[in-house]
Amino acid sequence: MKNNIQQKILELYSSRPSLAVKSREIAQLLNIRNNQEYQSLRTTLHQLVDSGTLEFDLNSGYKLHIPKGRVKGVLRILKNNYGVVTANEKKGEILIAPQLLNTGLEGDTVEVVTYSKTTTLDNKQYPDGKIEKIIKRAEHIFIGTVAKTKNTIFAIIDNKKFKRDIYIPAEYVLNARAGDRVVVEFIEWESEDFNPEGKIIEILGIAGNPFAEIKSILRTYNLTQEFPQNVEKEAAQFSNNFSQKEIDEREDCRSLDCVTIDPVDAKDFDDALSIEEIDSTTIELGVHIADVSYYVKPNSELDNEALARGTSFYLANQVVPMLPEKLSNNLCSLKPETDRLAYSCFIKIQNGKIISDRIAKTIIHSKCRFTYEEVEKILDSKKGKFSNLLLTLWDVALKLKEERFKKGGINFETLEPKFKFDSRGIPIEIIIKQRLKSHQLVEECMLLANKLVALQIKKFHNNKSVVPFVFRIHPSPNPEKLEALSLFVSKLGFKFQQSKNIHREFQTLLENVVGKPEENIINVVTLRSMAKAIYDTENIGHFGLAFEDYTHFTSPIRRYPDLLVHRLLHHYLTKKNNKDEVQHLLYSNQELKEMCQHSSAREKLAQEAERDTIKIMQIEYMKNHIGKEFQGIISGVLNFGFFVELKETLVEGLIHARTLKDDYYEYSEAKYSLIGKRTGKMYRLGDKIKVKIISVNAETKKIDFNIINDNKSPIKAIHIKRKKR
Repeated sequence: MKNNIQQKILELYSSRPSLAVKSREIAQLLNIRNNQEYQSLRTTLHQLVDSGTLEFDLNSGYKLHIPKGRVKGVLRILKNNYGVVTANEKKGEILIAPQLLNTGLEGDTVEVVTYSKTTTLDNKQYPDGKIEKIIKRAEHIFIGTVAKTKNTIFAIIDNKKFKRDIYIPAEYVLNARAGDRVVVEFIEWESEDFNPEGKIIEILGIAGNPFAEIKSILRTYNLTQEFPQNVEKEAAQFSNNFSQKEIDEREDCRSLDCVTIDPVDAKDFDDALSIEEIDSTTIELGVHIADVSYYVKPNSELDNEALARGTSFYLANQVVPMLPEKLSNNLCSLKPETDRLAYSCFIKIQNGKIISDRIAKTIIHSKCRFTYEEVEKILDSKKGKFSNLLLTLWDVALKLKEERFKKGGINFETLEPKFKFDSRGIPIEIIIKQRLKSHQLVEECMLLANKLVALQIKKFHNNKSVVPFVFRIHPSPNPEKLEALSLFVSKLGFKFQQSKNIHREFQTLLENVVGKPEENIINVVTLRSMAKAIYDTENIGHFGLAFEDYTHFTSPIRRYPDLLVHRLLHHYLTKKNNKDEVQHLLYSNQELKEMCQHSSAREKLAQEAERDTIKIMQIEYMKNHIGKEFQGIISGVLNFGFFVELKETLVEGLIHARTLKDDYYEYSEAKYSLIGKRTGKMYRLGDKIKVKIISVNAETKKIDFNIINDNKSPIKAIHIKRKKR
């Protein structure tokens, strides 16, 4: 009967293409009399809207979805499973509803039928479209877990943008068993009526095994610690020796007392610091950065690979470097007691004020490799190796930080977990990274160097030599997000207002939460209210740092934009006296813009991969702590329960509402709480709570808690008195 009604509807609109009516009028036109047929009509109308045949308007009703035109472009899938096809600058982006994707996958080249109707998504208006056909498939590799029914083998895919399981024909199973983590190569997807087909090309291990899960992350983000043979071959050509000509062309700083300060397990030392006393009131701070550009030339094999990687990926107990080990951990690394090529910023400071700065290619000889912890002990005790140098650096850093905060710099203090591993690579301890004075010392010096390099480019622009450059920008926050932040913190007893001095509002909020139970949550939520910092050729300043000019210069071993900045800066500084030569560009603005976009995307992937790895290691650690009790804080509230973050480890788990047996709890979005219907007891975001680990599921990466309610640790939930009726 359904097909019969659909046929009648299509014939009706075929004979009357301009028809726009409500379902009741269609029922009359089709002579539908009884309720059963009418319900079938409504279901069919909804299906025709979903398929793009009809469109629905609240005022005029159902009408024929008339194509406006056809375009070709590449499909991109958004997080909400809508698709966007970028056709060309004139046509712009076409929005494809999830039900109109027609087997299209991320990166596919598709033909789209466009319509006059538009849809607003995330405050942006798009013309509507429907994928008519797939012109060319992109290469699709998926990570998933094998599952079996009686006669069928398929892979449940990790990618949340891909909602279908992949059917694996028997000849492509590769001896995989149910529960195995696998890499699947896409074969075909002929129709949405059937599942796509694929073949297993690699078995990673059993789901939930930490090593299999880490392999899954490496494959998901297409990461490999190995480099192509041609890249390794190019790196192998370099030696520790520099020509006398190269040394003569550089400022020789080997007699300077330079030191590096890094994590205890670091192998790539990007930066070194020095202090030279000029007179009784003046010192010169040296910030020396590894000169990677000496080795990695534009368009070389090394350069192309570094650009593709974009950044080094730090995954708990392993690193996927941007450069081969010979460069990253050896020739470029500012190792102690070794001559190394550097790009140095020299800043003269008189009575605490910067009076001049300059940048030069140098050769340095680091005198000592410090860890952050070693420097911290020296700063506390005021004695030890190079104590005068380090104490002077700390004094400089304090003054720089004070000045930065006066101008509106915002200081986020989010907590990060760090793991200790046994010989097998299994986490045996989780500790929270401490924010030391030594971290701040290095950070302030690096921020200053990055800022001064960006200001060098500003001087070119002031001299009317507008040159392409790579800036690190941070847009101002969205007012709607600030409004949400204000509401959020007010529920926790804090204030935040959208005033003219918005930087001061942020500073005050973050100062007021220091040492409070809500400190980490408010820092995290405040950070999320910000726009993302990215790389761009257009300088709009850095909101979070309150800098008008900022770039990334200080980490060229692990960040590609810093390498670009080194090249560009050297080109402009060496040509600055010849305007014509300055305008002879290394890169066009468009080339740099594309590299900025790529680098920003790779940075985002690195953050996601690191977050995924932390989750896996936390799960592995907690498997051995089932039944144990921990103190935590409520970190998120939803209608089905609330999340608790453990104080000692930053592990997050869920307390299901159904496990709260003393009452029936209802979700209050306005109060970020679950509230007992009978007692009024409230579990609120930010409340301290004691929990027991009930279950840890390594496959789903979920942890469940139960509340501990005893005389030793009463639940600090708020009780609301109910008015008598």
